[in-house]
Amino acid sequence: MKKNIFVGLITLCAVILVGCTETEFIYNGPMPDGGKPDDKPVVIDYWELNATTANNLTVVEEKGEYSFVTTGGDPFISSIPLISPNNADSVVLSFDYIASSGIDDFEIFFSPVAAGRSESFGELKPTNQWTNVSINLKDYIAKYQWGNAGDFLRFDFGKTSDVSFKVRKIYLRSMTDEESSATERVELLVETLDEYLNANYSAKVENISLNTSSNMLVISGNTPSDGKYMICEIAPYHDVTIDYQTVSAYDINNGNFAIEVPRNVRVGNITYDRILSKWAIVKVEDDVRTLVSHARYIDELTPSVVSQITELTTKKGLAGVGPAEISMFSSDLDELGIGSTTYNIDVKTVITSKAGADTEPYNYGGKIYYINKLAVNQITDAIRQLNERNLSVAAIILVSPGGDPTINELLNHPRYTQGYYTMPNMTTLESVNCYAAVLDYLARTFSSKEAKARIDHWIMHNEVDQGHIWTNMGDKGSTPANYYFDTYVKSVRMAYNIIRQYNDKSEIFTSFTHFWSQDENGNREYAAKPMLERMVKYSALEGDCKWALAYHSYPQDLTNPEVWNDPDAVNDMNTKYVSFKNLEILGKWITEKDHLYKGSVKRSLWLSENGINTHSYSDEDLDIQAAGCAYALKKVMGVNGIDAIQWHRWIDHPDEGGLRLGLRKFTDTENGGMKKNSYEVFKAIGNSDEDEVTEKYKSIIGINDWSEIFY
Repeated sequence: MKKNIFVGLITLCAVILVGCTETEFIYNGPMPDGGKPDDKPVVIDYWELNATTANNLTVVEEKGEYSFVTTGGDPFISSIPLISPNNADSVVLSFDYIASSGIDDFEIFFSPVAAGRSESFGELKPTNQWTNVSINLKDYIAKYQWGNAGDFLRFDFGKTSDVSFKVRKIYLRSMTDEESSATERVELLVETLDEYLNANYSAKVENISLNTSSNMLVISGNTPSDGKYMICEIAPYHDVTIDYQTVSAYDINNGNFAIEVPRNVRVGNITYDRILSKWAIVKVEDDVRTLVSHARYIDELTPSVVSQITELTTKKGLAGVGPAEISMFSSDLDELGIGSTTYNIDVKTVITSKAGADTEPYNYGGKIYYINKLAVNQITDAIRQLNERNLSVAAIILVSPGGDPTINELLNHPRYTQGYYTMPNMTTLESVNCYAAVLDYLARTFSSKEAKARIDHWIMHNEVDQGHIWTNMGDKGSTPANYYFDTYVKSVRMAYNIIRQYNDKSEIFTSFTHFWSQDENGNREYAAKPMLERMVKYSALEGDCKWALAYHSYPQDLTNPEVWNDPDAVNDMNTKYVSFKNLEILGKWITEKDHLYKGSVKRSLWLSENGINTHSYSDEDLDIQAAGCAYALKKVMGVNGIDAIQWHRWIDHPDEGGLRLGLRKFTDTENGGMKKNSYEVFKAIGNSDEDEVTEKYKSIIGINDWSEIFY
């Protein structure tokens, strides 16, 4: 082995690049051929960078270390090209870096450099000591057919000037055994998930209920009359198409069966709540299990007290209402005549791993976590003011990538690379317990009958079809749609089974953008309709739950307020976009029989984040935005199946990429949060002066009567 490792290293590194820096050192990291480190000095030829390709970047090289200073908004440098094809096993990019202020976005272009041939790997966090980065490029090497003689990588270091940093020891290595195993697992999961969803199994789990007196789960179903069968527990940190061979299982009778299993079970140092699991049937022959049913989650959990929610009084609502907005313009909440709001909750602000003066302990699963009382008090104060106005409140559950390092390790998805939020990590028992703990705390505190401030509904994450930005676990190139959405379903079902214990009238919303049937960029994003169709299929096969739809029907071009001209938002179920122009598509989809809850109850449909841009604050542009607002709200009020819209934004915000979506202007000294024309339109909709206020905007849209805007 040692001899093979040494020879492999020399062979691998000698052929990769024209120029390399030869370094002799005791290597304690992963070896390029996946073997174990040798205890003798090993020679690795590290990559050289081509200083002549540097852009917005000063470069100083000394003994294999590169010192950089960015001098503009597009700093990058390329490696020297390969002189022969890359070794097929060399797929993990490894390097060390020091960057006291961090690098805001690390991007790699795969030659030939062109638009659409790059991948972003997010922030390189600040560090004052040499820190290793290892990035598995296997999927991207295949995707871009990279690795031929003459190919190179271009490294882009963010978008900020005057950043100083150092890089050394750049090379491609083979995966470790652990990395290889994880990659193979994902590949197997991707390969088998669709087979599982499309399978016609011989057995079925019919029902799972909770016997509250004995605290036992009652599982019933049926199997063929021959053979030996068992019921297997598939926890969220298991994958049904892979782990059924080894998970906990109980013998069951042939034919119709019913079995009771304890609700809680001790696993290591955690008392695990099995209402989070789903259960599947396997046939056992010669100690080998064969999956013979779809898995099923527990059916409805009925709280011990009568649940209550705030019923909608109007379709009009506001999105992202927070303490700052309430403190500035609280009277708007009364004047605008709204019936609902959304409220963002980043779980990282709520839960922490360490006790402090402003924390309180919270025991879940036998583990103690700590709750940030200051954050909870802020949420409570804001929600209470909304409750006092009889507004229905939906919390948007978000998981930011930063915060307490211990909680980050538990909650950040291991495939997270970039973006504002991460998909929650549900790959280990410890992570599942932590995530369940914060969901349980929020539900108990804000959704139970005893809540001092009540959240009625819960929106799980943000714009999951744009996952690489808003709910990241890689992008579509490295995380295929079926694997990504299977993970999202786990998060939705965990939230559902926890929250509905406290309030069985609470709905769990799924969040999507205006990209209906096609994504904007096939390399990175998914699309709403295919994901919703998968949600319907999971519900049919694994037991339905009363999930709902939170849709963002922005104009096709978010900057263009003339939504009535959206060219690709058409009256077709396979339209590329669903914007305000063709909301009838959503109304039709949500009311189709196959999409109803248990085939008979319409799921709620909230347009939970939507708005119209103002190009500038000129009189003409303010009128165009107001026309768009009138158009949008007239459509919402006239399309069946839509229950509510939450307008985004209440007030223009400087950190929205130049968009001015608010009903009020910026709150800076110059504009002071002044009401726009759209504010008056929004207020008038549904009131006696609606026709009078909206009349002037027909000519901007190019219509004589509002009936003309409907398909």
